[in-house]
This record gives sequence, structure tokens and C-alpha cells, in this order.
Amino acid sequence: MNIRIEPITNQHGYLVVSFSVDDYLPKVNDELKRIKKSAQIKGFRQGAVPDGMVRKLYGDEIKADILNKLLNKSIEDYQKEQGLQFLGDLIPVPLEANQEIVDDLEFKFEIGISPKPEIAKIIEGFSLIRFNVKIPDDRIDEEVKHLQDKLGESAETEDSIIAEDFIELEAQELENGQIKLEGWKTQFPVSLGEHTLDDFANKLKGLKKGDVFDLNVEEIEKNLSEKEIRKYLLKIPDDQSEDFKPGNFYRATITKVMRKTPAELSEELYKKAFGPDTVITNETELRASLRTNLEAYFDNECSKFLDIELVKKFVHESGMNYPDQFLIKWLQATYPEWAEKQGHELEHELYHFKEGMSWRILRDKILEEGSLTLKYEDVAEIVIAEMKNQYPGIQLPDQSWQELAKRTLSDKEKSMHYFVEAQNQKALQWIKDNISLSNAEITLDEFRDKVKEINAHNH
Repeated sequence: MNIRIEPITNQHGYLVVSFSVDDYLPKVNDELKRIKKSAQIKGFRQGAVPDGMVRKLYGDEIKADILNKLLNKSIEDYQKEQGLQFLGDLIPVPLEANQEIVDDLEFKFEIGISPKPEIAKIIEGFSLIRFNVKIPDDRIDEEVKHLQDKLGESAETEDSIIAEDFIELEAQELENGQIKLEGWKTQFPVSLGEHTLDDFANKLKGLKKGDVFDLNVEEIEKNLSEKEIRKYLLKIPDDQSEDFKPGNFYRATITKVMRKTPAELSEELYKKAFGPDTVITNETELRASLRTNLEAYFDNECSKFLDIELVKKFVHESGMNYPDQFLIKWLQATYPEWAEKQGHELEHELYHFKEGMSWRILRDKILEEGSLTLKYEDVAEIVIAEMKNQYPGIQLPDQSWQELAKRTLSDKEKSMHYFVEAQNQKALQWIKDNISLSNAEITLDEFRDKVKEINAHNH
């Protein structure tokens, strides 16, 4: 057996694996002998089937299976011996026309070779800032108001309509500015909140119950599809033919105006919001609790932001190069969505693909060099933390959380997801422990801008 690489460009070449007949024929013969002993073929006693017939019936299949195993092991051993990792999949190069009629065989694959990062060099002089968000008083004011609005009570009002009111309308179809004879009639509610179009909200403000005005059903709510307008505003039955299309213009009468009155700050409100066992008894304690919760929330958000920045900078500092020609060929041959990418889109997606690949290579190298092993508890801990974050009000004994984690991890796909996340966290913590990490205070608006910036171009 002989194995070698024929270079094409840097980190891109052909892997050539050659087998002589002596590499595989003895194994083929041994397997044929084993099969002969147990073969049951009509007209022959067990174990007495002629060698030629056994070879004719099973020879090609056995030869292919043995060659496949030899090939895989040879390539695996070669990578270990040479300290190489191949990118993606090996792309087979078609056999020559006369390849199949000779005993000595040669297999050829187009390959991409993975870069070899040096972790020690990357972390040398590596530094990053961990931000801490300063919560302004007006943010606490917003939280207090939100709590009061959320737990406030709604009541019908005869006063002029203002923002956040809930309005019920009866509407009749118009034709040339007049109510259409036998035109479509409908009733629907509208909430003057963030989803209402500004022009429509401004038209309603100042009107009262009983007032009449004209409207266009397409100019009431933001991002409402034609199908949603038919269902929620026009109230057209689902079994009605789609060919039935009433007009867009209607004369509407305001039949009801509901307004929510913010709840008064009181012990009753605190118990309603935080449970009967809450220790909050006054506004000062409420604000202190809201600030603590917000600080904890943004501390977690800053940690996520740090991890994203850490990965991006670590990948950039690694300076790893790739054989783009091979990667494009492999991706387009393997994934249909990549086959359609061209020009700038292809370059852009390839850039981010290499970012993700670089992090996986770096992460695995860190885990290997740092002898960082994962235990079941590491993965279960991530599952439990995620569940507690999703359901903050649920209090369960540790054993119950462990059972839920075990049940989640019994799913192979979910288990792999959490295993990879545990690998990421292990590697990230190792980096944090080995670099210069400083802290800096930042305003809420500044942090939001940074998050917006990174979300705009983060894959």
C-alpha cells in the first residue's frame, strides 16, 4: 500500500492511495473461505459449494467491502501519522478507463487540508473588554409604568380617544364615497398601540364613541397581509370563495372605547405581580428589585456579547487560511443551496462559513491542548440552566430538574446540540482564563447600539 499527496495549490491537492494485489487479495480469499463453510446453495451440501461459484457469487461484493475498509483505515492512519486534517469530504476523482481490469488498484481524491492554528501564539497579548451596562433611572421608570399598565383594569370611556385605547368599530362598504347598497358589513376591534399605522391612529385621536369616519382596511395595521385583512378585519368566512373581494373603503362607527387605567402602586399590586410571598412592600423596594433584575438580565446579555466578540476576534487573530477553490467545489457539490450562490453572495457566505469552521477548529484544538474533557454533568447543567431561564417562576427540586435534563438528552439531535454548546463554553472559559480581560461601564443606549451592530452582520 502506498499513499501520497500531489499538491495543486497551498492546502489543496490530490490524495492518491495505491493497493497491490497482496494488500487485499489474501483478505478476500479468507472471507470467501469463511462464506463457503456456511453457504447454502441449492444443489450443494453446506460447505461443498465449488470455490469458483462462491467467488462468482460473492467475490466482487467482498472485494469492494474489503477495499473500502482498507481505504478508510489507510486514510485515517495517514492523517494521524502526518498530523493532518482534511476539510469537508474527500471528492473522488473518476477512475481511469482501464482501472478495473488490473489487480493493482489506485484511488484518487481531491482534498482540502485544514490549517493548523497555534493557540499559544494567538492568546499572546490577546485582550478584550467585558462591558457592564449602567441602568438609568428612566429605564426603571419604564419598568414601573409597564407593570402598572400590565396589571391595570380596563373600562369603557366616553372621553376622546387617546393612544393605547382599545376601539370597537362597525363598518359598511363604500362605493364612490357613499354607502354601497347591499355592500359588505363588518365589525372588528383596533388597539391604538405599536402595531397601528400612524396615520390611522392620528385620525382616531380626539374622536369619541358614536363618531363616524371613513377608512381604508389596508391602512390600519402594520404588516397585515391580504389574507389576514380578510380574516380579522373584514371577517369573511373561510369557506367563502377567494374570488369574493369586497372593496377596501368603509364608513366606520365607533361603538365602544375601552381604556386601561394603570394600577396603583400598593402591596396588593406587588403580591399580584410577584406572588403572595414577595418581600416588596413599597415603591422604593419595587424599584430596587426591578433594578436588580435588570442588572442581572443585562449582565447575562453582556456575557453573551462578550462570547460573540471573543469568538470573532479569536478567529481573526488566528489568521487561518483556506483553499477556497476546494471549499467552493465541495460545498456546491454537496449542498443544493450552495450550488445556486454566485458572485458577491458566494464570497459573502463563504467568508462566514470559514468563520464558523475556524471557530470549530480552534475550539477542538483548545479542548485537546488544554485536556478539557466533558462530563455528562457539564451538558446536563446547560440544559437545566436553559429550562430555568425559560420558566423563571417554576420551583422544582434538583432531582426533578435532573430528570427533565435526562429526558431532553435522550433525544439524539438535542443531545448533540447541547454537547456542542458545552464544548463551546469549555473552550470560551479557557480563553477567558488565559487572556487579559478588563471591565468597562457602558450606557444602555451604547450597549443597544453595539448589539444592533453585531446583529446586523453576525452569522
